[in-house]
Amino acid sequence: MKNELSLHEAIVVALINIDKKTFSATFNEIAAYIDNRNLYGERKGNITLAKQVMLRSTKAKGAYSYLFHQIDDQTIQLKSYPLIKKKPTLKKVIVDCVNLSAYTQDKKPIAKLKKNEQIV
Repeated sequence: MKNELSLHEAIVVALINIDKKTFSATFNEIAAYIDNRNLYGERKGNITLAKQVMLRSTKAKGAYSYLFHQIDDQTIQLKSYPLIKKKPTLKKVIVDCVNLSAYTQDKKPIAKLKKNEQIV
């Protein structure tokens, strides 16, 4: 199965849908959400999805620090300012995430995201 979302995009979808008030969740909750909805199906190696979520959101040489804030050892939160100009593709992801109730319930995407799609 080809991934429609990258892992950090799937994490954003999970955080928006798990807790709609604080946009926070544990790595295990995020991994379960992603796995149940097949948002990121292709994994490499013997690393659990929860561990991959932790590594992508907190490590990754700071590449995603504009998106995620680590609350404690097991919990991250979506930052309140992820819509910055130098990452326009994520704006579409977040806008789509807000309207993904059909996607998350039916497990069918309402729109396919294209890698590096620009928002006008």
